Amino acid sequence: MQMSPLDYNQGVALLKLICDLEDGKREDVILMLTHRYDMKVDPNLVSAVKQKFQHVLTHVTERKGNGWPAGPNAMMGDSYLAAINMQRRGLDIDAVMFMECDCVPLAKDWIDQLKAEWDSCREAGKSVLGAWLEVGDAGGKHINGNCIIAVDYWQKNRGILNSPENIGWDAYHANSMCAEGLASRLIYSDYRLGTADNPWKGDAYLWEAKGYGTVTNPFFGEKLFPVWLHGVKTLQGIEAVCKKLLTSG
Repeated sequence: MQMSPLDYNQGVALLKLICDLEDGKREDVILMLTHRYDMKVDPNLVSAVKQKFQHVLTHVTERKGNGWPAGPNAMMGDSYLAAINMQRRGLDIDAVMFMECDCVPLAKDWIDQLKAEWDSCREAGKSVLGAWLEVGDAGGKHINGNCIIAVDYWQKNRGILNSPENIGWDAYHANSMCAEGLASRLIYSDYRLGTADNPWKGDAYLWEAKGYGTVTNPFFGEKLFPVWLHGVKTLQGIEAVCKKLLTSG
C-alpha cells in the first residue's frame, strides 16, 4: 500500500478494514506499507496489522509528491523494486498487488478470490492483472495501477523500474502493461466516483453490477461483481463495507 500525508487517515482506515475482514492470521501474504521519507507510520498501527498478517514491512521512498500523479501513484515503481529486492533476498514472492488509499475490498474472501484469478492469469502467460480501461472509461487506454503484477515482469519491461513523477505510473507504462496484461473481472476502477456525474446513490451501489462503457473494452456489456474497487474518494466506501460485512444482526 502506498501512503502520502494527504491520504494517511484513509490509509489507516483501509488497513484496519483489511485486518478486520480476516478471521485468522495470514502467513501467505506480505503486507508492505510504502510512504514518503518525511512522514512516519504509527508503530502501534504496524503492530495491530501484524495481529492479522504474519509479515508486515515498511518501505520509505524519496518521492515527494502528494495527490495524482506525483503521490501514491508515483510510489508504485519504488514498491515494485522493493519487492524485487525482497525476492532476491530469499522471500517467496510471486506477485505484487498495488493499493492506493482510495480503494476498498468488497468481500471477506477478496484475497483468496484475487489469488485464484491471478493463477489463471499466469496460466494464460500474462504478467499483469487489473482493471482494463479504454479511452471512454478513463481518458486513455491502460491497466489501472491498482493491479497485480508479477515480480519477474521487469525482465520483460525494464522501463517499469523508472517512472517520472509528473505522469501517472500506470498511464506511462500503458502499452507494455496492456501487451503483457489480462483484464480482471474482480478488480474494478470507477473514475466517475467523485465527479459531477457520480453514480453513488447509497451504499448498495458498491455491490451492484459494474460495467465498462467503451465498446473495445474486454468486458464491455458484461456484468461484473468486483471484490476490489478503486475510485472511492472518501471514507464512505470503507464505512459501507464495515456496515455490510462486519456488523452482525
